[in-house]
Amino acid sequence: MQNIEPKHWSEQEKTQLISSVEQSKRNCGQINWAEVAKQMPDRTKTQCKSYFMNILKKKCNVKMIQYHSWTEQEERQLMQCAQAQFKNWDKIQEKYFPHITVHKLQVKYSSLLQKRNKENVGGTENDQSAKNSLITQLMDILNGVAK
Repeated sequence: MQNIEPKHWSEQEKTQLISSVEQSKRNCGQINWAEVAKQMPDRTKTQCKSYFMNILKKKCNVKMIQYHSWTEQEERQLMQCAQAQFKNWDKIQEKYFPHITVHKLQVKYSSLLQKRNKENVGGTENDQSAKNSLITQLMDILNGVAK
């Protein structure tokens, strides 16, 4: 197995990497690392991302992905849009949430559905108690009929 010495980054490569990152950035701050690597002939996508994120990001003024705190109103709007637009995520993102990636919209929608399903299935203790009581009554009725 060969032990390959990591190649140091030249000043020209550093400048090119920063420039490529700026050019490949999407409107929400997400970086397309495959595009960046195409501009860096002697570097892989992983090398570019790793070097930029761990070394250069602190030294330059490139805005990265901004994390979003969802409001209840935005969550309701996302659920409504998903139903009205038949989950056409590109359209929803473009028209209602241009600052959030399609993937993040899909993930948020999925988590909201899971949350809703848990609330509907679980119910409160009183609901569960009432269900248990009803099941007991039904079992008694069925047992009475079967005798």
